Amino acid sequence: MTLLVADAGPLIALAAAKILGRAVDALAGLIVPRAVLTECTHDPASVTAQLIAQLADAHAFQIVEDEALFPFDPALAHGLGHGELAVLGYAKANQLIALLDERRARRAADRLGISYVGTGGVLLRLKATGHIADVRSVLAAWEKLGEWVSTE
Repeated sequence: MTLLVADAGPLIALAAAKILGRAVDALAGLIVPRAVLTECTHDPASVTAQLIAQLADAHAFQIVEDEALFPFDPALAHGLGHGELAVLGYAKANQLIALLDERRARRAADRLGISYVGTGGVLLRLKATGHIADVRSVLAAWEKLGEWVSTE
């Protein structure tokens, strides 16, 4: 798998399952826009936020500034958050793959010609590289945490 530009949802989901560090190890690299990092770490009491902050402090992934958020048709930005806009803008400008789970962000990526993968794709990569034993146990853990798991 190539370098990915990550949105908050996948980072939070992987951290909640306590496999974000393994995902970083299994991928060619992970880029996190500052807006996404801020969204992920806004609650310092959250264990998930603490894990993401620790990985950021350890330079496990590359943090990029997101000044030029979304230099595209404003209609495509409707309903997207600051982090999603930063992910799409950075992925488009650098011809990278976006790591997205939100349907609106994926639709915008499709219209912009940006390739993307979801958290499920990362799980498959983790299994294929031996970083996790099976995908179903991670999905079951997410469901216990109250996370919605798509069947797409």
